[in-house]
Amino acid sequence: MPIDSNLFVKGNSISLNRTGTHTALWQTQLMPKSYHGGFTLSTFDVNKDTTPDYVLITKTGKPMAFIVDARTGQSTKLGGQVASDLRNGFVVQTANVQSDSTQELVLAPSRERSGRISVIDLQAKKVFWNATDIVLGGMKINQIGSDPSGKSEYSSFQLVSLRQKDTFKILNGATGKLQETVSANTRRAEKRQAMKAEKIQSASIASVPNATQPSVSIPRKRLPVMN
Repeated sequence: MPIDSNLFVKGNSISLNRTGTHTALWQTQLMPKSYHGGFTLSTFDVNKDTTPDYVLITKTGKPMAFIVDARTGQSTKLGGQVASDLRNGFVVQTANVQSDSTQELVLAPSRERSGRISVIDLQAKKVFWNATDIVLGGMKINQIGSDPSGKSEYSSFQLVSLRQKDTFKILNGATGKLQETVSANTRRAEKRQAMKAEKIQSASIASVPNATQPSVSIPRKRLPVMN
């Protein structure tokens, strides 16, 4: 049953309290008592139980990431370090990077913030890779098939900016290294060219008579000539 609650993120812990009484539904300590740096937080339904869970990154020290179940408070510390610039604000998406049965978490800078993308392997519970190139937040991440080099089966990323004036980039799915950058002008030119080709094709199809339907000649009545 839904419970009115408020989330509290403290220096080294996170808790979910009832609204009004402020009694804790659960409280989880993520870092030692000596840590007081706090966390940067984003929400995403990691375990697909219809309740958005919490993904947290430490604000100071090594940029470590945690996943906390929103219903129980159970925490998972991820191995490795995520990109440090995600501390400025990040959003979570998913992609099947390793072309298996499990989706990976993709941590990307939030809108109008710059930083690097980090990919989390949920099966291994660790950071898979951190991208080498800086991107501007506010983007849609698309998968574009396997690595074009043919050296791996990992899906590559196409980072499509939500702002037309920016570029979009393609990252190697196995390493996170930049493979290609295309400017917004190039994107618009390619789009115009594709639309023009589509119009030409549509016009060509319309100009060809339909061979499946024979033409029918309708006789015209001869009118009497008036003297």
